[in-house]
Amino acid sequence: MLTVIIGGTSDERLTARHKVAGKVALEELEADRASVGELAALAGTPALWGGAQAYLLRGVFGSSKVSSGGEEEEREEDQGSKIKDQEESTDLLDVAQGLVESPHIFIVEEEKMLASKIAKLTKAGANVASFEKAEKKEAFNVFALADVMAQADKKKMWLLLMQALAQGIAPENIAGILAWKARTMLAGARTPTERARYHALSLSLVTMYHDSHRGAGDLALLLEKFALGM
Repeated sequence: MLTVIIGGTSDERLTARHKVAGKVALEELEADRASVGELAALAGTPALWGGAQAYLLRGVFGSSKVSSGGEEEEREEDQGSKIKDQEESTDLLDVAQGLVESPHIFIVEEEKMLASKIAKLTKAGANVASFEKAEKKEAFNVFALADVMAQADKKKMWLLLMQALAQGIAPENIAGILAWKARTMLAGARTPTERARYHALSLSLVTMYHDSHRGAGDLALLLEKFALGM
């Protein structure tokens, strides 16, 4: 039996291993020292009184070192990940058939794997569990909203506000940053016109914050109305 686990977090891989091996203790083999012949020999060993054995290998088919006869092979760059040359890959895929048919449990973990290899392993009968890595989203910079408010760019202000709310930024956080920016602008005002405008912005933000807490409206909607009315 052969299961290939691709990607995922350490917790996801651990859970997947437990589902496959159950209560059978896993023996980890060193992939950079295992030869194709040794893997074939393990796969072909009958399960006797001790029952089926379970083996864990990392980087056998994907991105780590594996020897085809006791010596390490050079690796090539392909699509951003290191893989073995074609001759070695073929040998390893030949072994996969034996691992699939073995009475023992073989679990292989890979960080990445080419689609062509996944297809061949699946065709050989291997169980392939692939976990996509979650994309890291860049944290929204709430201070960018404050800068846009200072520029009086109504359209950009609204678009950034929608983006902030969509990313889960608390309306109270947004209102607080905007109120702080308005006070800063008021303190640095150089003309009566600027002072009047910045005072109105500051008052509006403080008022909407307190109104929302008194039940006069949802703060997110009040912020959207504020952005459109700038």
